[in-house]
Amino acid sequence: YINNYTNEQIAEKWQGILDELPNRITPIYDISLDRSKLICIYGAGKLAKQAYHICISEGISVKAFVVSDNKINPDNIFNVPVFAISDFPYKPEDVQVVLGLSRGYHDEAVNALLSHGFEDIELIRYGG
Repeated sequence: YINNYTNEQIAEKWQGILDELPNRITPIYDISLDRSKLICIYGAGKLAKQAYHICISEGISVKAFVVSDNKINPDNIFNVPVFAISDFPYKPEDVQVVLGLSRGYHDEAVNALLSHGFEDIELIRYGG
């Protein structure tokens, strides 16, 4: 059966299938971001990186990563700067922060953000 097709025909068929995938896949997350604000991610670990990829897949650029202490974190992630919350260079009212850490750390992160004037805090809700 496959011998009846050229490599080009097979490649075209696969490309058609791959081009249609985004139309057939339902996201397993829900996030509401304010595109008029600077989007930053709180955290620098695995979940923060996952949050970054979700934002990028939604066509939203991430301005910075925010952490409680940047001494133990990299200077940048995916070429996006990492700032300690105490050294954050933007006005909190101009920023929407996405929590990029596990639930066990949410309360501590929200309290730290609120104490530094950040009020627009978003969670990524996962489901299916």
